[in-house]
Parts: sequence; C-alpha cells; structure tokens
Amino acid sequence: MGFKLRSTLTIGLLYGLVFVLFLLVDVLYEGYDIPIYFIAVISLGGVFLQYLISPLIIGWIYRIHWISPQQLQGQYPHLSALIENVSRKHNVSVPKFGIIHEGTPNAFTFGWTKNSAKLVITDGILNLLDENEQRAVVAHELGHIVHNDFVVMTFVSAIPILFYTIFRMATYAPRGTVTRSSRSRSGSSRGGDYAAYLRLFVVVGSYLMYIIGSFLTLLISRIREYYADEFSGKETEDPNSLATALVKIAYGILQAPTSAENRKPDRTQYVRALGIFDRKSAKQMAFTSTNSKNEIDPNIFAKAAAWDLYQPWAKIGEFFSTHPLPAKRIKELSYQSFRDFKKPPKVDLSSCKQEFEKQMGKSAIDEFLGEIIIYFLPRFTFFSWIFLGVVFLLTGVEFTSTLPFTNYISFFSFSIVVAGVFLLIQNAFKYNSQFAEHDLLDLIGTIKVSPIRPVPTISRGYVIGRGIPGLFYSEDMVIRGENAIMYIDYDFGFKLINTLFGIFKIDGLIGQDVEVTGWYRRGPSPYIQVSQIRLLDGSEKIYRNYKRTILNIGAFIVLAFGVGMWYLTTFLI
Repeated sequence: MGFKLRSTLTIGLLYGLVFVLFLLVDVLYEGYDIPIYFIAVISLGGVFLQYLISPLIIGWIYRIHWISPQQLQGQYPHLSALIENVSRKHNVSVPKFGIIHEGTPNAFTFGWTKNSAKLVITDGILNLLDENEQRAVVAHELGHIVHNDFVVMTFVSAIPILFYTIFRMATYAPRGTVTRSSRSRSGSSRGGDYAAYLRLFVVVGSYLMYIIGSFLTLLISRIREYYADEFSGKETEDPNSLATALVKIAYGILQAPTSAENRKPDRTQYVRALGIFDRKSAKQMAFTSTNSKNEIDPNIFAKAAAWDLYQPWAKIGEFFSTHPLPAKRIKELSYQSFRDFKKPPKVDLSSCKQEFEKQMGKSAIDEFLGEIIIYFLPRFTFFSWIFLGVVFLLTGVEFTSTLPFTNYISFFSFSIVVAGVFLLIQNAFKYNSQFAEHDLLDLIGTIKVSPIRPVPTISRGYVIGRGIPGLFYSEDMVIRGENAIMYIDYDFGFKLINTLFGIFKIDGLIGQDVEVTGWYRRGPSPYIQVSQIRLLDGSEKIYRNYKRTILNIGAFIVLAFGVGMWYLTTFLI
C-alpha cells in the first residue's frame, strides 16, 4: 500500500471519528444548548489563527539569508535546476529559497500553501553532503510543498483540539442539561438518570477520541514524511542519495576530521529551525565514525541503527514522534531503490540484528521491563499502597496498637513515605555518578542505553550552536568532536532558569572547547544530560546543572512530608 493511500485512509479514519462524535453530541446531548457548529468554530478558529501567523513567526525568529533565483542559479545550479523542474512539473509556484548560516545539517519548508512556500537549508547541508545528497534533501522538502502538507497537517491537527473542546464543554455543562430523549420522559427519574449516564458517556468518549486523534495525527505526520521521502526518490531517480544524506543528517557522520583552520565557527551564525526532523529531533542525531579510507564504518553505523530497529524504547519514542526513526526511513528508501530503479542499497542494514544481539542478547525485553519498572516504580508503589488500603477498608481490617498504623488515615499517609523512598531509588538508578571518559563514537556504539539506563560520561568537543539555534532562549547545545556531533541537554528542571541560561550564557559558549560531564541517554535519539560543563580555554570555568540534586531534594521533601503525616495520624490523633 502506497504512502499516499495510507495517509488518505488514516485521515479518513480521523474524520470518521469526528462524524461519530458530532452525531452523538447533536442527537443525544444538548449541553449548553449551543449549536454544534459553534463548537467547531471555537476549536478551529484558534487553529486557523495559528496557521495564519506561524509562517510570520518563523520568518521573524530564524535568521534566514534569502537568495534570489538568479543568485541560486549562479551559486547552486544543481539545486536551482531541481527546484525549477519540480515546480514546473507539478504546477506549483517556485518556492522562495533561503540559507541559514549554521553548521548543523538541516532543511525545512514553511508557508501557507504550496504556492506561497519557502524552502530553507543550512550551511551544514551544503558543507557535509555531496551534490546528489543535497538534491535529494531539497527534493524531500519539495515533496512537502507539492503534497501541500502545510494545509493537510493544519486540518489534521485541528481534530484532536476539536475533541478536547467538546470534552471540556461536556465536562462543565450545567448538571441539569438533558437529552431530547430524556425530555420526552419529563418528570421521570429514569430520564434524569439516562441524561447523567449519557453525559458521562460523552465526556469519556470525547476524551478517548482526543487521545486517539492525537496519536492518529502523529501517525499521519510520520506517513507524510515517508511520502516526501518517496517523492524525493522518484524525482531524483536516486533514493540511495537521500538514504546516505539521512545517515549524515540523522546520525551526524563527519567523513573527514575537522581541520584546525575551520573548526572554530562564527558564533553569530548558529540558527536552527523546524527541520527535516521535529523539535525533539534536535536530539535526533546519532554519531558514528569513518575508517582509514574515509568511508563509513558499517559496524559503528549498524550499532546506531540497531537501536532504532530493535530496541523497545525506540518504538515507544517513535509512537510519540512526528517523524519516523531514521533507520526505518533508510530501510524504505533502500527498498524503493531496488524496487523502482533496480539499484542495490548503499546503506547496509544487514548486520544491525547481529550487532544488537552482541550487546543485548536475543531480546531486550527483560532489560526493557526492568527499566519500565524503575520508571514507574514511585507511582506504581504509591497507587498500589492506596489500592491495598481500599481493600483493607472494604474488607473491614482492623488496625491494632501492635501495628505501625492505628487507623486508616495513618495507613494512607504512609503511602507518601513509600513514594518518597522509591523516588530516591529511581534517582539513584537514573543518575549513576560513576563517570568515565568516552569519545562520542564510543557512546553511539552503546546499544545498552535508554532514557532510564544512562552511561555516565565525560566527553569533549566544541560548541557549534544552540540545541534550537535561532531560538534566543534555547538552553541546550550541540557539541562537535573529531568526527561526531552530540546534542547536550541542559534542562535544569525549572523553565525560568533554563530560559535565563539560554539568554545569558549560550552565546558565550558557542565556539568554545568544552568538557561535558553528564549522562548519555537515548530516548530514542542520543543526547547527554548535563551535570556540568567545563571550559577548556585555560580559565577552567564551570557551568553546573543541579537537576539531580533538585530531584533528590524533592524526593526527600516527599519522604519527610509522608513521615510527618504518618506520625501525626498515628500518634497525635
């Protein structure tokens, strides 16, 4: 089944849910006695306003150097010819072309319709990709334009908002509202019961549809990415070039060591935008190495891709993402290359399973289940304790003075103590402090890593820009090593502190050699969560991050509060 058909069917399913919910609300539930179309106006109005202003905001936030068609033809004739030919072939206006002077390879499009589109690439695309790969990436973005994805995704994303609006209106509707059916039973208590049950059904149903609609929207977004990949392969007649481009863009491969004379970038030019990956994929860079012949080392790449293909955490991460995992996109492009053009794939994924099994065994399910338990341990134990107390209450268990609980209130209070203890256990697991030095390539070769199981690391590189360059308050960074790039997550735990760090500190760090101490994770994309950043310019200045300490303090506060409540309800009441 083609990606166009998959997208159409999924969108049809999404709008089918809208029809069912509207029919339910219109026929059975009158809520505020507001016409059903008014609910749609409220929901869609906000989405439409966002649609109108988003291109203006993007153009304002990101420092884009716009290039005239004449300049494009003179400087990059291979891209100019592609854009002109595709636009003419598919009867769309030639998009405005811009460049962001930033070393991270990325490309994106934005606009209102396919005839008012703007296409932007970064210096990284021009510097790290060959001409065929550049054409493939630009063709992918042209695919979004030709497919009118600006409009498609606007209408798609409006549906979950519509469901949520109905949920809120149903939740806060006056208690006395009834259905047409129940009004026919005026004076009947059964009519009131019927209305109450129906009200509950609408509330629960609309919220479930909101959740389902949100995940369907993400699924549609991922399908549209595959669809744009397929478009690129057809227009360039070379899907392999997009596959190798994705290896470099998504896995950060640098095929030549950074030269001393150009390794220090202009710190004023680091701008990142809404790229070939979604916002979370600012972290979506895995990193691999090259061999002595300056070629991709297939073993290292296989390890990076194996995490995407076989690690259960990767599947969960993709489920919540707007973009497919890079390895899956490469796999589809390789298949397209052989199916449509009888060309063998350039990116070999055949050894991924073997590399995965070397580190994880036949299955990672046991590791995954253990990490899931750690992840949910505080909440699981807290609610399990509450459930146990409810069971005791219903079965009439009596507490005596020989037990640490003298009443049900003291028993329930102790659940907070339990939660505090297991928060400390979780933090100890997630923030192991046995730091060791690693090259960035060593980290990416580690498959046995997840959002919960980190690799405590000390790694070095120089800061090439913000995690989301162009966003002046972005607190995260990207560092570049000998032949690798890594996303650095400086989440302090408080938005205000993050913002202040981004505004006042990041510009001074760009271009600096640094040593990052922290925890390497994948979730599903790789990143280092910061413990501290040390400058290597001789000043030895250190920027510390206290998130682990803050989390431990929070756990101790919960524990102390629980102990106090338990003592109060056991001995003083």
